[in-house]
Amino acid sequence: MTAPRAIIFDLGGTLVHWPKWEEDAPTKWAAAFHTVRMASSASPTRDDFVAAMRAAEKAHWERVDREHWSGPPTGLVSDGFRRLGMSADDALLIETMDAYAKAVAGWSTVFPDTRETLLTLRERGYSTSSCTRPTCRTPSRTRRSSVRSGIASVSRRRPA
Repeated sequence: MTAPRAIIFDLGGTLVHWPKWEEDAPTKWAAAFHTVRMASSASPTRDDFVAAMRAAEKAHWERVDREHWSGPPTGLVSDGFRRLGMSADDALLIETMDAYAKAVAGWSTVFPDTRETLLTLRERGYSTSSCTRPTCRTPSRTRRSSVRSGIASVSRRRPA
């Protein structure tokens, strides 16, 4: 058996912390609602929108845990609109995902020992990388945060 040459980390919960994610989820969906509601013909109340999207989000993650399944973020948002008795075209799905991404921007923090751990692994000859399965369109915002903290510069280096 060949010794490992690379280590891939899950981003959320391993390298990056999302404090009070569950507790503050309604606040994030409520912020997304205000953007979506102004830009679309969607007519649910804020409370109905938040409840439907939270139920869809919970169902999504329960399925991930139960079946080790991975589906597209648009599926989660589509399910939320179905729970509202609405159908959503691609434009509304993207608009909703973008609104949610704006609502969660800045929510994550890099664990204090992440950079040092990744640097140590690189010094020992391991390639490192991170992956994530975001609920909505958050990767670019998370990457920007990672670059500022130095994670990206460590994890993107290729072996010689």
